[in-house]
Amino acid sequence: MDPQVQESYLSAMGVSQWYPKYALPNAPELDWPEITDIPVGEAERIRPVEVLESECVARLPSESLVNLRTIFEDGKSVAEECSVKPGEHADKEVPVRDASLDVVVPPFSFLFSRYSLGVALVIGTPNELLSSVELRFIDGVMAFLGISNIPEFQHRVDWPLVKNNREFQTKGFLHESMSTLFEKQAVERGVNTFIVFGKGVTEQLSPILDDLYKGAMTTEETRTECLVVPSSELFELMMSADEKRKLWQQLLTLKVG
Repeated sequence: MDPQVQESYLSAMGVSQWYPKYALPNAPELDWPEITDIPVGEAERIRPVEVLESECVARLPSESLVNLRTIFEDGKSVAEECSVKPGEHADKEVPVRDASLDVVVPPFSFLFSRYSLGVALVIGTPNELLSSVELRFIDGVMAFLGISNIPEFQHRVDWPLVKNNREFQTKGFLHESMSTLFEKQAVERGVNTFIVFGKGVTEQLSPILDDLYKGAMTTEETRTECLVVPSSELFELMMSADEKRKLWQQLLTLKVG
């Protein structure tokens, strides 16, 4: 930038700048810019800040000037003024964020498996792998439904996904992340029936699945709702004849053939 123009800008902002015009005795020679008077044309182009402000304000619509005066006189924030569109009232209610979305969700784990014929299993389990007894029980459920016991897709989820960070342990992030998982691996794959083992997992995931399937695009060939068949914890289910009987009664409506 030209030194004279730079000095004019700094002076307009109240910044004083000093540098020597002449070299002092015994000082090393420095290549200082030569200071001369500002040409007449340049002086006309560099106008005082007050003149520039008045010209800018003159270009603003009268409605904007009213809003600006309101902001500075009443102490309102710019965000509040900008949120009011023309034709709307300033006292329009602003949507309030649901405080429950910021609640921290306790740790839990589940295994998600997608099978053929639009059926998926969600098994709440604290262990990384299912025991041989649990696997045989799952195979028995699939055989009862007339579905192959080999899953098309299987994924284990350990919540929270990000450790030691409260921002990624909230109910809002759980809803967002699980919606992405089930959207890609369930809704888009034609899954319309979930068999969920574990009351805790059912409480956490049922609202997410309900929201997903309410907003899912459906055709004549797909069902409009997601059927969630809740059940007890898997290890409790295998030890209780009454719980098994309840589960089998629910599975009767899903049996193929």
